[in-house]
Amino acid sequence: MTEEENMRVAINRAITRHYPKMIKDSKRICSYNADKWAEDLLSFHLAEFLEKKPLEYKYKVCVTDDALLQYMGRAMSMGLKSSASPFWHQIRKPMYNNRGIYEVDYEGSNGDPIDYEVDHINEEFDTAKKDLSKVDCVEWALEQMHYYDKALIEQYYFKNKTYNDIVKYYGIPHSAVVRDIKKAVKKLQEHCKHFIV
Repeated sequence: MTEEENMRVAINRAITRHYPKMIKDSKRICSYNADKWAEDLLSFHLAEFLEKKPLEYKYKVCVTDDALLQYMGRAMSMGLKSSASPFWHQIRKPMYNNRGIYEVDYEGSNGDPIDYEVDHINEEFDTAKKDLSKVDCVEWALEQMHYYDKALIEQYYFKNKTYNDIVKYYGIPHSAVVRDIKKAVKKLQEHCKHFIV
């Protein structure tokens, strides 16, 4: 075999050896959206690496430095978080288009999916709320909420977990936990606003 072929074989072996860990990393980076983006995130950035980088650079990353996991972790993290990344424009943005996250799909709201969810649940709730106490209202509203919002509310308010406890338990960034708990509380307040004086 030529030197170039030997380099390709070594690169392929390194990718094969690290692939299970890269799958775990992609799920961790995507956090609670892993079912939506993790597979695409990994395959997209691995393809970018293999197709666009020169052979010598790939060999250096995969074999010489044995830094493929660090390289892919950084690439996936930046690709997921940046709205200017190719991953955003080629994968995530079209997914949002197909799933109806734009204002035109939310009649009667200001275009925010949170407002749409609150309005939708409040419509169902209007018929039932006459017979509910405040505690029943909160329990009912929690059951209607997205499992992620429900889990955060239960962890923070019912199990008295701190933000740091929740961050460690779910592997979500601290700022996201604080923000998402506030959003979930806003939804609860909207559902049970007839009890608020």
